[in-house]
Amino acid sequence: MKLITAAPRYLETVLLFSAAFAPVLAADMMASEAQKIKVTLNNILQTDDSLLEDDRRKVKQFAGYVSARPFRLRACRVLSLDCTLPVTVLSICVTYLIVVVQFMHLY
Repeated sequence: MKLITAAPRYLETVLLFSAAFAPVLAADMMASEAQKIKVTLNNILQTDDSLLEDDRRKVKQFAGYVSARPFRLRACRVLSLDCTLPVTVLSICVTYLIVVVQFMHLY
């Protein structure tokens, strides 16, 4: 019976973390799309011979721009918003939990 009453708490926790890390998943999907754009531009440059010289120059310039400035989202220019963020948060929580447990044994 205790498991049934505890299930909503676990579900609530999962939903809370899902809502907290949803922007991270969106940022990772955007980074994936930016990578696809870079690959597509390079494929156009290598395979499409029907491009005019001016258009080829513009595509090459844009491909260089995309390669030089990879897509990254950061919070306050410190915390990278990608799929490693939940692991980082979990690591920090476990570290502080260990420290608190060690201090509790002192008293």
